[in-house]
Amino acid sequence: MKARDMFLEGGYNCAESVLGGVLGEVDTRLALASGFGGGIGGTKDVCGAATGAVMALGAVANVRAHGDRTSDDLKKLVAQFLRRFEEDCGGLDCADLVPLESLFDDEASRKEYFAGRERKLKCAEFVAGAERLALDLLAERGWADR
Repeated sequence: MKARDMFLEGGYNCAESVLGGVLGEVDTRLALASGFGGGIGGTKDVCGAATGAVMALGAVANVRAHGDRTSDDLKKLVAQFLRRFEEDCGGLDCADLVPLESLFDDEASRKEYFAGRERKLKCAEFVAGAERLALDLLAERGWADR
């Protein structure tokens, strides 16, 4: 999976990795996703892998350029993605997916885990899953551009 490699080895955050993986290229558009890593600005809200996928779905659907696609079609696609991501991963928020508070008693241990490889590998599962799910949903509709 391209997104997983971008996340683990390329220095990209979760949202940037999924956006780049689904779009099939690394370009300046990835900067749009930079603030979404760590659950929207590190707040542990909606997972960056999910938000990166939603951005990619919108970019590929490109309802303004395709007369046969409407904003309602895109909203249904995004809703389907979010439902399936939540079912597959067990939640939508980073706080639920990587529940640091329940794993450690002290702040220093939480920070060490969050900065470490083990947490990165856990998040890489969500990154790869979001990319795969987004590409599958696009292909089901015949909207995959690559």
